[in-house]
Amino acid sequence: MNLHIHAGEVLALVGPSGSGKSSLLHGLAGFIQPEAGTIHLFGQPPGQRSVAWMGQRPFLIKGSWADNLRLTAPEATPAAMQQALAAVGLSALLAAQSQGLDSPLGEGGRGLSGGQAQRLALARVWLSNAQLVLLDEPTASLDEQSEAEVIDALQALASSGRTLIIATHHPALMQMANRVVRLHEGRLLDA
Repeated sequence: MNLHIHAGEVLALVGPSGSGKSSLLHGLAGFIQPEAGTIHLFGQPPGQRSVAWMGQRPFLIKGSWADNLRLTAPEATPAAMQQALAAVGLSALLAAQSQGLDSPLGEGGRGLSGGQAQRLALARVWLSNAQLVLLDEPTASLDEQSEAEVIDALQALASSGRTLIIATHHPALMQMANRVVRLHEGRLLDA
């Protein structure tokens, strides 16, 4: 497989389950190594430069909103965290929290809806300095309203100039992409 992605591009990886979308993302993230060939990101092997990752289920810890946001940006200021939350449409929800950024969350984001948890994870991506964002089915298992909110947040992230690679089955995510690449049995059908 030979795939070139331009900086600032939004690329949708599509194909049936088992076609290799997640495996390709895992390879780009450096989680797995290819059986043959090499992977280069920005001219270097994976792991040499910062990459943001968001899977189907956001990783959220028991702690405060701030604790969760600082997982990828330990030095983030309250102002930066509030800007990131605004970018993903969570300002009103944060304002409703009695302790603001210090408000507690349960393990896995207990206390938030699925869409809110996904957007909180996206706010963490906003705070990272990663120019490449890998998203594995970011709207899986969300209702229509939550999916729309996550897509709005992803469009805002794309508008910031970051490169997004999204493995998806959802037409709305395909529609927001600059380019759609189809995979089948681990092979690119079109690039």
